[in-house]
Amino acid sequence: MTKIRPYLTLFLIIAGLVVAGKLVQAFILLPLVEAAFQGDSFEYLNQIIAQHRLKNPDVRNLAFYRSQVPVYINRLIFLAAYTTIFLWVLIKDNFKVIRAFFNEEKSAFSLGILRVVVFSLILYINFPVSISELSHLGTDSLSPPLGWPDSLAAFLIQPIVSSTLSVLFTTFCIGGLIGFYTRYMIIGATITGLFVMGIPQFFGKIDSYHILWHTLVIMSFSNAGDSLSVDAWRKNLPQFNIEKATKYAIPINLIMILIGLGYFFPGIWKFTFSGFEWAFSDNLMLKMHSKWLDIGAWTPSIRIDRYPFLYQSGAFSTLILELGFLFGIFFKKTRAFFLILAFTFHLFVDIFMHILFASTMVMFVAFLPWQQILASLPLDLNFTGSKNSQSTFYKKGLKFTGIVIIAGYLITGSLLIKTWPFALYPTFASLESSTIPSILIKGYDNEGTLVASTIPLLNEHFKEEFGSSGARLRGYMQNIINSSNRDSTKYQPLIAAFLSDFEQSPQDIAEITFYQIRLSTHPDSLGDKYTVVEKMYSRDN
Repeated sequence: MTKIRPYLTLFLIIAGLVVAGKLVQAFILLPLVEAAFQGDSFEYLNQIIAQHRLKNPDVRNLAFYRSQVPVYINRLIFLAAYTTIFLWVLIKDNFKVIRAFFNEEKSAFSLGILRVVVFSLILYINFPVSISELSHLGTDSLSPPLGWPDSLAAFLIQPIVSSTLSVLFTTFCIGGLIGFYTRYMIIGATITGLFVMGIPQFFGKIDSYHILWHTLVIMSFSNAGDSLSVDAWRKNLPQFNIEKATKYAIPINLIMILIGLGYFFPGIWKFTFSGFEWAFSDNLMLKMHSKWLDIGAWTPSIRIDRYPFLYQSGAFSTLILELGFLFGIFFKKTRAFFLILAFTFHLFVDIFMHILFASTMVMFVAFLPWQQILASLPLDLNFTGSKNSQSTFYKKGLKFTGIVIIAGYLITGSLLIKTWPFALYPTFASLESSTIPSILIKGYDNEGTLVASTIPLLNEHFKEEFGSSGARLRGYMQNIINSSNRDSTKYQPLIAAFLSDFEQSPQDIAEITFYQIRLSTHPDSLGDKYTVVEKMYSRDN
């Protein structure tokens, strides 16, 4: 009976989840979704439903949501049971697995190389240049994420403010890279980076490099300067410091958990909204077509979209990675498998969709067994490690920071929130349609004759105006389409780009009209197939 009791507790918890899920379905979720469908719920849920409907508006009517909510809840209950079982494995026997995970030892070199690659990538991305390219769009183009007031965003993009922050941020990053007064430089980079790395998120698209800033926060409370640094030289520590200690492992393992959470919630929402059909259908093919449209009618040299077995196998592997990585990393026997699977996943996504999650991929370098690698090299190096301990303040700070950041991932992931400095990573959760919502702009002269017409998403000039990114332009237009009030000021950057792209004199255009359209994403018929949905906005020039 004693052996059965823990399993009985687990069974009762899962049974409770089933009951709770059905009660939430009947008394909370259905009324909320119905209200959001009509635009009468809180604004964020209204936007989520509106964006979900745009994937296939002819099918996703109110009856569709009434029928699908029970399906979504059933899938969530299944995932909740799956998560509960794994959590039970982690915490049983007095948290044996979790304690072993956080009592692991890694080398100072592992943490040092993580510091070097993170700062190298941040400097390579060159956030100050991104700020300069986007700021010229002006305050009318601002679309700050949840929690950031328009007034603060407008203040931060002022040249004197953004330039000052950028100079400080770059200085701190260089100091952190070379490890000169490492902790203070990382703290400075963390504070200024909140704004410098955040400003590019204010222009209609949330880019997923949040893990870089979270790594800075975590390294602020760690001994990241004990290897590969000026500080190591000042303290007479070896540059290739392979001293193993928990103080070096905990920051790295925390980051591993954050990566796992970054995968986990997109996997949850993929399965909740689409089930196994997300993998075993034409869904991934259509998602590739949609992404290729952003890139500028690009197609890969190998047209994987013509081989269902390949892209469906890849889609299923994605579900395995996203739902399994978080739990797999707690066990050394499965950790290597999921790290290799994750790296391979990102490599193929970059090859076939030009989506490079460099901010995640660079983290994998810290997970290599550097002590064994360095010890095997034919080098006569002094491997005597440092014996300095970590202060109680920084130990507690690291623990508190880890809890806060993990809580941020849990909140934004479970509530589908995309903001800065926390966000649900891109889910690609809905089943893709062969058409996407977009915008058509037409210009008429004084006689009402059409003199200019363009689809911004297919126009390279518009993409250049929005930071050479079709995804950013698409995100900006998506916000306009989803908006309930359609503020006329949000059209101004598009109007400016339209007039500057017009070959004749802009004075020849008397009226500019915006239409919402459904645009075909098939790479063999781009621009040839679209249907007008509605007239959105018109103004005299």
